Amino acid sequence: MGALHWNALILYGVVGAVGLTAASLPIDSYTPAFLVEAGTPARSVELQDAGIFRFHVDKNDCGERNGFNDCDHDRERAELTSLADKLPLNQQPSGGMRYKARIYFPNTFEHPRGGMGVTVFQIKVPGSHPALDLFLRDSGDLRVKMDHAYKLDRWDSKQSKSRQPVIIPANRLKGRWHDIDITAYWADNKRGNVAISVNGKRVFSYKGANAIGADAVYVKHGVYRWDVDKDPNRKGTEVLFRDVSVSPASGSSSLRLTPGTKVALRTSQAYPVE
Repeated sequence: MGALHWNALILYGVVGAVGLTAASLPIDSYTPAFLVEAGTPARSVELQDAGIFRFHVDKNDCGERNGFNDCDHDRERAELTSLADKLPLNQQPSGGMRYKARIYFPNTFEHPRGGMGVTVFQIKVPGSHPALDLFLRDSGDLRVKMDHAYKLDRWDSKQSKSRQPVIIPANRLKGRWHDIDITAYWADNKRGNVAISVNGKRVFSYKGANAIGADAVYVKHGVYRWDVDKDPNRKGTEVLFRDVSVSPASGSSSLRLTPGTKVALRTSQAYPVE
């Protein structure tokens, strides 16, 4: 990984697709940090007009990554990842980090059934469970879970009504853009904290250890389906993202990591911007 520079923002969504040849578009021209996750099938990630990314997963959309084959492990995915530019925790600012994204679930979105899960946004510890995971299961609600906070019995039950609280209920999920705003300081002790706001309203907060035994974190977003064999009749899952950014929570400066390499994406019709 290249040197860290605290003078630019990890951001995509600011450059529209109009007039661009997607097959030759360098990924750092619209995002310095996110690469297509290995194992993501071709054409399952699309750059739309107005900087919108469409992620679509159909049944059996799986592949191999670093010797791990999703097809053999009950998983399907279409994701972007910043693993190549992960953030060392000893270099995070004293005020922690801020993660922002706009996410859109189309009116045609079908929530997972039969026990299958769909994750759309992760802040991940390399080689371990996600430190934070936004996901859906049978209820159709968008929920949050923090494996590093409770798998070692460090979850403070007073911080939340449950270990997987709802942040967007199913009846308000579809057909609109949702602004996700997460601030966090990642630590293996009481300094750790997380706060999540959706559409300007605080929906979740937690204080305590949230990155057990971790030395870095990175971001993944898109569509990641797991326990897929629990729904043999599953249909496609589609989610859209724009304006994904990572910056110091203080807002005094922003973080830029080494730009990624070229990837092939294709453009298509735009979804509603608002």
